[in-house]
Amino acid sequence: MNPLVIATNLYPGHMHYESVRRSLAAGGYKLVNFISGEDSEITYDGSAVAQFIFNYPMNSLVAQHINSRKELGQPFVVFMDDPLAFFDLNINKVIEPVLRAATRVYTSSDNMLPIYLSMGIRAELLVGLGNPQFDVAKPVDEGKMRFDWGFIGGLYPQRFRFFWQLKRILPDLTHYIVTEGFGVEAVIERIRETRVNVAYGNFSDITDFKSNGTTLRAWEFPYAGAFILQDERPLIKDIFVEGESIVTFRTVEECADLIRHYVPLADERVRIAAKAREVIHSHSMLQFFPRLFRELTGDG
Repeated sequence: MNPLVIATNLYPGHMHYESVRRSLAAGGYKLVNFISGEDSEITYDGSAVAQFIFNYPMNSLVAQHINSRKELGQPFVVFMDDPLAFFDLNINKVIEPVLRAATRVYTSSDNMLPIYLSMGIRAELLVGLGNPQFDVAKPVDEGKMRFDWGFIGGLYPQRFRFFWQLKRILPDLTHYIVTEGFGVEAVIERIRETRVNVAYGNFSDITDFKSNGTTLRAWEFPYAGAFILQDERPLIKDIFVEGESIVTFRTVEECADLIRHYVPLADERVRIAAKAREVIHSHSMLQFFPRLFRELTGDG
């Protein structure tokens, strides 16, 4: 029997592609992308049983292709990395019809639920999932630690200001800030040699519509055994326990104090990261995506 096929607007090289592909493969599904890059033409027009749709890239060509497949009886689920995507004019004008036609819509922030409901869309909240690419069971080696703290991610203005301040509060501690050029393996290697990894902000903040959901780092970094400080987001406490499986901060000054506190506490960092990993392992993409598409296609 041929594996089931999911046609999608993710494509090789997209930051979410490989994690979704692996997760669907664990359930016997084959992921086939119908575009080859952000601005490509439709490159696959063959058979499929269902569609996984990420909010970006989204343009009129992609939206038309998605809906034409829906008319052929291929249900689809939309994952919205919102509010940024929803409040981007260029994406919004083509994503709304796709959202309305979707079999299911998942959102990363509870702030968006009433907005979707006002459009007649009953979206489901999905706070986070463990990325199988970051599943590293081996404990970190404290003897290989090279940095006291670090950050990996894009520096949009709010983040730039935060880390500009943090560096000046902690001039005596070793640190790094990586904004580009790291693949998954390089990220894993770096965070496992960093005593305190910092997660601050997400791209929703650019719209001045702060997401309550967790960032990807809160799920990926501890899954790889790394300790993390996360800026406080209300939905975190629904899954993680403060001081046990997550440590959060509200201000740059509090973040700096926590970095100083945890840098010398190797055993405590390992304990908290291990507890976080236990939580994340029970919320894995490997479990979620096959189950979702079995339900979507009536196979389970």
